Amino acid sequence: MEDFAAIFRKLPHLDLTGQIEDIEPVASGLGPSCEVFKGHWKDGKKTVAVKRLRVFLKKEKRVVKKLAREVYIWSKLKHKNVLPLLGCFLEGDEFPNLVSEWMVKGTLYDYMPNLPRGVWTVEMACGIAEGLAYLHDNCVVHADLKSPNVLLSRTLEPLLADFGVSHILTGSMSQMCGTSMMNLKGTSRWMAVELLATDSEMIPDEKSDVWAFGMVLYELLERTLPFNHLKTDQQIILAISKGQVPESPSSKDRKDLPLSERGLWDICGDCWRKKPELRPSMSEILSDIGEYVTPPIRNSK
Repeated sequence: MEDFAAIFRKLPHLDLTGQIEDIEPVASGLGPSCEVFKGHWKDGKKTVAVKRLRVFLKKEKRVVKKLAREVYIWSKLKHKNVLPLLGCFLEGDEFPNLVSEWMVKGTLYDYMPNLPRGVWTVEMACGIAEGLAYLHDNCVVHADLKSPNVLLSRTLEPLLADFGVSHILTGSMSQMCGTSMMNLKGTSRWMAVELLATDSEMIPDEKSDVWAFGMVLYELLERTLPFNHLKTDQQIILAISKGQVPESPSSKDRKDLPLSERGLWDICGDCWRKKPELRPSMSEILSDIGEYVTPPIRNSK
């Protein structure tokens, strides 16, 4: 708790104690390590999302210290493709609550069926790549990149959310539950092969983020989840551990695709190289995607 108090002393504008009201749960926002609520600024001018973290401030001091550091880092990040942190407040001596702007379009995962193909696919991929490259340039690893963690603004600008914090929380819950599977639940489809080895001591880094970006790119191209034919985490982990990656069009079939889609499929393959050191950086990927970007087409849809 002292760690959050220190943040509030250093950055008093982040202390939103007593500023958020009319908080109501969002059913689709429930998860093993947090709950998502919808609330309103006390002056009624802004709707916000409130992420209540399931961390007991008095009992899990080591986790709280890491969490406070991540919150501090998040508050310093400023980029059009990174969800801004508006502030936070503590619920008594129990749970910390992180506050961000409410995104009316929801997540990329939820909006995907409504997203036009073609140039929109490239635009979305470019925005996500820009956000991730910015994080890496600032020595921040996302550690949980997937379409449910990409939010969409009113103008369909993608914003990366849940970086860093989710990794700390799920790691904490894994220790409490005495199993590593809690850390993988619902996320294994996007996890890099090196993170899934049973004897691995690897932790998420920029190269595992690149792998995950390839999976999000696959979602944009195919409009389905990676390994959609596999239903359990165990099946997915086994498949990835055996070197399997999502199926992509053959060289023959790619000839019939638009140039931009052919290029994006090539980027997927680069992201899924088994050896992390052979994967490109996000800056390199962003440069490659930039070759297919047309002038901005977003509007108020």
